[in-house]
Amino acid sequence: LRNFLGKNTLFRLRDHKDIARLEFAREDIPSIVAAGNWPRIIVWLKKLGYKYITVDLEGYIPAGIRARHLARQSAKT
Repeated sequence: LRNFLGKNTLFRLRDHKDIARLEFAREDIPSIVAAGNWPRIIVWLKKLGYKYITVDLEGYIPAGIRARHLARQSAKT
């Protein structure tokens, strides 16, 4: 993915058997979509065996920050 996205793009690919879940920094999602790399990324991930490719709309949140984020969300409900 680094070849498609560039070395400065923060992302994570989560493997859920036949589902690839892509996480990007929220502010990067519009520019990644606009860059037109999606068709090549999809083809590449399908060749790796993924049946479904998804993008996490919450964005990439590093683990320590994610725990605090989830705690705040649960406190709101």
